[in-house]
Amino acid sequence: MFYAGDAVIELHRTETTNYRENLTSGSPTLWVNLRPTGSEPPYDLLAVTADPAEGEAFTDAGSNLIEAVPMPIGISEIIDGFIAQHHVDRPFVKRQRNR
Repeated sequence: MFYAGDAVIELHRTETTNYRENLTSGSPTLWVNLRPTGSEPPYDLLAVTADPAEGEAFTDAGSNLIEAVPMPIGISEIIDGFIAQHHVDRPFVKRQRNR
């Protein structure tokens, strides 16, 4: 375990559904994206996200270390407030195929 640095978690209004699913999953998680440096310190902190889809997309970045960590209560409360303020239910619309 080591301190990798400070991170800003960006929240986007269009992703509130993903944040809500994360919070209601029973074990809210943050995904941390670290890039190996080959020197000291051993990793650079690239990003931290609360969006499960973005966390999964981090795994496409080759040699980066992606770690899912438990979300602290204070962060989950901030995200919950963000969801309450910005969430809009959007109906699922199936696209029609062009022939």
